[in-house]
Amino acid sequence: MEPAGPPRPAPRPSEEPPDDYEEGLSRWAGLLSTLGVALVAVVAAQVVASILQGLALPEQLDGNSVETDLFHRLGFPFGNLGPVTALLLVAGLVLMSLPRLLGLSATGLQERMISVMLLVAVALAVIIALGSLLAVRNSLHEYTARGADPPGYVRIGFASFLLGTLGTAAVALFGSLAAINARRRTR
Repeated sequence: MEPAGPPRPAPRPSEEPPDDYEEGLSRWAGLLSTLGVALVAVVAAQVVASILQGLALPEQLDGNSVETDLFHRLGFPFGNLGPVTALLLVAGLVLMSLPRLLGLSATGLQERMISVMLLVAVALAVIIALGSLLAVRNSLHEYTARGADPPGYVRIGFASFLLGTLGTAAVALFGSLAAINARRRTR
């Protein structure tokens, strides 16, 4: 039994999408690319600020009798970055890569910005990984300089921090390298 009502028109098999549809997709591609570039820029600003903070630290902190070297001072602020910062880097990478993966086009300026920011993402992933190692080194130094061993739960916390940060930084590093390589092949 067929439902009552007017007959439905048959769909047209070769109907082309309107021009404004393509224009809308291009705007989305531009937005995604810009958001990805902005996320990588935020991570870059955080990393630069952390390096500057580490360089600005005195050899002895107020009320702290533990002397530190340059690596300890550089590691101190990287303890605040961790896996979340590396995850923002991965999110930026995905947003920058998504338009091309979907076959959408970006403007020439956006393409150049993405190319530069993919290289920046590679450098940031390496710096974040090294910084996280220095952060754990700094924290361990605080214990050993006082003649104490860190408790087991602290060591587990350090391991968890390193797993999260190094793992996510590795995803960002290899994802950025893969995106750079894919962009070279499609030119």
